[in-house]
Amino acid sequence: MNSLSTLLQILKRGAADERLRRVFQNAAILLRGHAVAGLLSLLSLAVAAHALGTREFGILVLVHTYAMTVAELFGFESWRAFVHFGANSGLADWSRRIQLLFKFTSALDLAAALLGTLIALLGAPVIGPWLGWDDTTIRASILYAGIIPFTVNATPSGVLRLFGRFDLLSLHVTLRAALRLVLTLAAYALDCSLYGFLTAWFLSEIGGQLVLVAMGWREFRCQGLLDGMGWSLKSVTHIHAGLWRFIWSSKVDSTVKLARGPFTILLVGGMLDATAAGLFRVAKGFALVLTRPAELLTNSIYPDLSRLLACGEMQAARRLIVRASLLTGAAATLAAGIMVVLGKPMLTLSAGPAFVAAYPVMLLLTLAAAVEAFGTALDPTLYALGRPEVAARLNAWLMLSYAPILVILLTEFNLPGVGYASLIYAALATAVMTAATAWYFSQSDDTRAKFPLVR
Repeated sequence: MNSLSTLLQILKRGAADERLRRVFQNAAILLRGHAVAGLLSLLSLAVAAHALGTREFGILVLVHTYAMTVAELFGFESWRAFVHFGANSGLADWSRRIQLLFKFTSALDLAAALLGTLIALLGAPVIGPWLGWDDTTIRASILYAGIIPFTVNATPSGVLRLFGRFDLLSLHVTLRAALRLVLTLAAYALDCSLYGFLTAWFLSEIGGQLVLVAMGWREFRCQGLLDGMGWSLKSVTHIHAGLWRFIWSSKVDSTVKLARGPFTILLVGGMLDATAAGLFRVAKGFALVLTRPAELLTNSIYPDLSRLLACGEMQAARRLIVRASLLTGAAATLAAGIMVVLGKPMLTLSAGPAFVAAYPVMLLLTLAAAVEAFGTALDPTLYALGRPEVAARLNAWLMLSYAPILVILLTEFNLPGVGYASLIYAALATAVMTAATAWYFSQSDDTRAKFPLVR
């Protein structure tokens, strides 16, 4: 009872925390857009699943996932660096600093997208047979890789986050999902084959990515930061000391995290079959109902944490992290309970009776998401502390542990094995990241000198 009373008091104080309210307000703005987008995305999946059946729907998912996996594998989450190094707007030469940063991360995004496209084109004939694709599907996947050059949206996303334009980020995800649904419905109305649906998803992905790029550049211009910017990158790494270290640490971190996302879908398709991949994608779509709010809180809390820590307000940052994590975890646990009861009816109504087979793995994924929600603020905290390499190392070790567990459990339990592996990972990751964050905060109580937060 004492523990429960303490938790309730923390949650109550959290509700009155002004900074926390701002974080949750930003997260709520994103959540409104993502809630609508999530519903539209589920409808897109449902329409495609009804039209194609489990096997061809699985192939659609695998082709899309292959292209997006390569894009993410070679892309950089440069928005993290943009927010981290651009957070201290009180510096006298801040405008010049952020212009250099904008040019650097934009060039990095473009180079990564072009390299990713080349790799995707060369890799499709190699990975295709393992995924059970015929020659026609391999050719389609090569064409579908044309979406990768348009995925240069990390810097525009960082611009919107840094300047608090969460309303535009919310609008973007809604428009992107709406465009996919419209084109998916068009493919359904025209009684298109698998390749018609691939075309619909291809066009919607390009359109959605271009919208975000346009929004980011427009906001940067509205801030008056395009004026007199030029295109020279001279001295960028000198002005932003530690930029490359941050970028590469973030890259390692984001790459290992792919193991639990698109890599898992491809592994399911390769080890089992396209039908299993389709079932897993539907289950994951419903699990996103829980994981998406936590991800949005991560994105919205990062700028505030960066500002607090840049000013040395360690105690305020600690309170913000604890309260945000507990509130998010409590909400996710409640949502997981609802999913236990309503999961099967939702699968039947949305994707059809054939997809009820996804319920066991969906249930396990939602339970894993609820566990992870309690640690939702930990990863961005290490970044805000200027310790991206710590987050990268920890996540790398966690993924190295997750990968063999996933393979073993997939072999032993088939598709539900993914859920068991996710649940094991969630418990382990939350414990490890909690301990690491507590340790680095304990080291920073006496001095800010240990953390190079102000560049």
